Amino acid sequence: MTITAAEVTASNREVTSWTQPYPPYLEQVESGPADRFRYDAVQSEEGGRFFHAQNRHVIMEVPPDFPEDAPHDFARLTLGQLSGPLAHGNYLNIELRTLPACAHTMC
Repeated sequence: MTITAAEVTASNREVTSWTQPYPPYLEQVESGPADRFRYDAVQSEEGGRFFHAQNRHVIMEVPPDFPEDAPHDFARLTLGQLSGPLAHGNYLNIELRTLPACAHTMC
């Protein structure tokens, strides 16, 4: 199974320098069929630290024809590859640190 994750924030959703209308992969996630979603939850930003700020965390299984080549500023990592940087609190942002926790709920 191949899954994808892309961080989309209010600020980067409207960036006009994207070659696509939105950040890469957002369209595939937003138009994806419900049976491909493995995790989908809205959580408050840093435990409610920021007033009314929320993040939607989605883990979605992608179809076999999903493009394997990633944009130059993206990296494809396994959950295992994220474990090293997770040991250091300041290497990954809070949204990316949340992804492995979401994935572990699927086990």
